[in-house]
Amino acid sequence: MNPKSIEKIVLPLDGSDLAASAIPWVGMIAGHTRASVDLVSAVDADDEPDMRATLVDHLEKSKSKLESQSSHVSTFAEVGTPPATIADHARQVNAHLIVMASHGHSGAIARILGSVSHWVLRLTEIPVMIVKPDSGTPVVTQILYPLDGGFSIGPGLDLAAGLARDLSIPLSMAHITESAYEAPKKAEQASQELASQGVQVELYVEQGDPRQRITEMVNEHEGTLVVIESATATGIDLGKTGSFAEHLFINTAMPTIVVPKPK
Repeated sequence: MNPKSIEKIVLPLDGSDLAASAIPWVGMIAGHTRASVDLVSAVDADDEPDMRATLVDHLEKSKSKLESQSSHVSTFAEVGTPPATIADHARQVNAHLIVMASHGHSGAIARILGSVSHWVLRLTEIPVMIVKPDSGTPVVTQILYPLDGGFSIGPGLDLAAGLARDLSIPLSMAHITESAYEAPKKAEQASQELASQGVQVELYVEQGDPRQRITEMVNEHEGTLVVIESATATGIDLGKTGSFAEHLFINTAMPTIVVPKPK
């Protein structure tokens, strides 16, 4: 296990209150990790100069809100479509996390996340944190990492463990099964290894429906941030991921971090 600190965060902004609602969450994470932050806006080549000036002014005002919490904040108004601009920028700067605000009321996943968030998730191989406007004050009291039915330990665990360590909170590894099983050996080994590296680890094994129980755990334990992994190796195919991720987006207020599996 190799707990990873978040050193670079990309926050897309478009001048809307919705996008700006993610700023406090970025500030909270950057304040604990001292990560640098890139504020990125996509500019249409045909936009009027006044529109560009307004967007740049918004970026600078947002920058001032984060400078006391981040090691360095930069602003970028780049020409292009929002999803591609965001994904390309994050890839070029080797970002560790993209943070995006999105609605999460009901309906198909594309409507839940909105077109920009939906396509960024499809285009990027970088972890994406989705923040809903009703997430409230950015407080995280535990990181929850669900283990899949195959007992595999994926790349999301390193991110989850690094966040737990840097925020000085427990990492809860949850193995929820339809039948009663003991804790997977790999999970026990991972817990012991992470504990030896200074991570507070709790391992839960419960019988029940994984989707339903993980959702209950988030809603029962205030401040639970879930780190889950996608079902695909190239970006996130929400048509396949949706049964779990979509359920969290609809039924919880807390943000969720989705980590793509490596190629």
